[in-house]
Amino acid sequence: MERLFPDGQMEVVIRSLLTASPDTEDFEANLAQGGVIASVPGHDAWMNSPPAVDYSGPDPTGSLGQLPAEVDLPIDLNYLTSDGADPLSWLSEPGSSVTDEVYIRAYFQNYHPMYPFIHEATFMSRYRVSYPPGENDAAWSILVNMVLAIGAWSNADSQSNVDRKYFERAKEDLKRISMFERGNTTLLQALLLLNVYNEKCGNPKESWHFLGLAVRMAIDLGLHNERTYTSSNQSLLDQEIQRRVWWTVYCLDSCASKIHGLPLLLPEDRLITVHPVSNFLDESLTMQTTAPPSEIDAPTIYTGLIQQSSYHRLANTIYRRLLSTETTTAQEITALDSMIDTWHTKSSRCPETFNTTPLPQWAVLARDRQTLCDQSLRLLIHRPALLRWLDRKRISPDPAAENEPLSERQCRANAVRMARDTIRMVTTMIDEGRYSKTTLSFTLYALFHAVLVPVIHLHADPASPDSITWQRDIKETGAVLSRLAFRNDVLSSQFLVILDRICSGSIRDGYSQQQPPSISTPAAVVKPADLQPPSNDIFGNQELGRLAVHSSTGPEAVTFSEWTNMNH
Repeated sequence: MERLFPDGQMEVVIRSLLTASPDTEDFEANLAQGGVIASVPGHDAWMNSPPAVDYSGPDPTGSLGQLPAEVDLPIDLNYLTSDGADPLSWLSEPGSSVTDEVYIRAYFQNYHPMYPFIHEATFMSRYRVSYPPGENDAAWSILVNMVLAIGAWSNADSQSNVDRKYFERAKEDLKRISMFERGNTTLLQALLLLNVYNEKCGNPKESWHFLGLAVRMAIDLGLHNERTYTSSNQSLLDQEIQRRVWWTVYCLDSCASKIHGLPLLLPEDRLITVHPVSNFLDESLTMQTTAPPSEIDAPTIYTGLIQQSSYHRLANTIYRRLLSTETTTAQEITALDSMIDTWHTKSSRCPETFNTTPLPQWAVLARDRQTLCDQSLRLLIHRPALLRWLDRKRISPDPAAENEPLSERQCRANAVRMARDTIRMVTTMIDEGRYSKTTLSFTLYALFHAVLVPVIHLHADPASPDSITWQRDIKETGAVLSRLAFRNDVLSSQFLVILDRICSGSIRDGYSQQQPPSISTPAAVVKPADLQPPSNDIFGNQELGRLAVHSSTGPEAVTFSEWTNMNH
């Protein structure tokens, strides 16, 4: 683990890059003056992808028609009543059916196509006859309120707190459930949404805890074992729903572990025998279906989940191999890269599946997510070589004293190229509005892991002629984060602080003085006080590992985990 994330945590990589960081007041002054990082527009052949169109496919629920992605629904939740009372106070009572259906529709339109582990028709059928739920149905109540919370979050502007009201309801219901009980699919789905909501709201500690509960519950239910399905009397639809839940658990834990540099909670791959999710339209499988329907070749909302689960099985094999190898050589890095290339060649669900035109919005988002996932894994493979080089340069910065094979230098060059491609891809997506609120957090994590590559290079060899291009990559990343931070995106604000602290003074001096967009209300301003990190470490591990000797050790030293768990 220490070769990728020394001592098992991303925070140590960050610490190793720390130089004499500016005081928080310096960063506060920079924000107050409107200082942000200059933007360097990126253009890439990647942009020649098929255009997106609004999805207008079949609606399995009947009454809830499809809407364009993240559409602004015709309801004003931000007005004030004549007496100044909170117009949303009615949400403290069991929901208004009209408004609740608006948010449920937003959930299934905005979030569900990317993570389809709740069957829409089944959910709506139960919702219409059993909401509000009874006293003895806490799991269902949690699930409904979290669907409402994410639906409201995906459809609201940054100043709305409607989603928090539903989330608080779900947390109250959670107190009525013992985590020592075996659980069920409904509670498992609710835990996944609790994980997702906290992650998207910038609460990684809570997100990780809910995900851990979900993984253990899924294993306890036997969802990883195909015999659980074949030996049951469940309908084909219920079996397929459970497979979708399992593979969503699998993908979320795989992704979160690699992002934060933590061990996988999932079983070894040889113990996972459950079949993949099937690729067919919802109307092909109902409670009355007695024979499995035929899969289709065209993309469906399940294609992305099938693709991700297949890819993460490969990625987890590589991840475990990296962690179990003493030293990853350039030749081994090339071999691991070839494993990924082979997956693209042999998999019927690789990103090229989405190369038809025109594409529905969810298919574009699924394709872009997979592309970023692929780039991030390849960068992870190269990370051991980068960290080894950083150590060597700190011991002996003299270029003449360094005797390394050409293959090592080529690995670093490949890492810089892939990182730059990722930075420019994300920059273009953000600049052109080609991103979704539901996938933004994953996109930002991919961006942040990519920008670590030029930061490592700049720390290791600041006198290199290539340092100008490394600085440009960092400034381009900072510009994107700045624009999103001024729109009240929590994770962007956090990453902006991290980037400011790990960059050298020369990079910070290169920040432009461009003014932020016009801000109409004080709530839209990124307040310096919001950027103060707390003192807790979300994963409970303060050891710095082998790179800690290079870190800042004064009172301003802050762990990566703390940075990504700021109080806002």
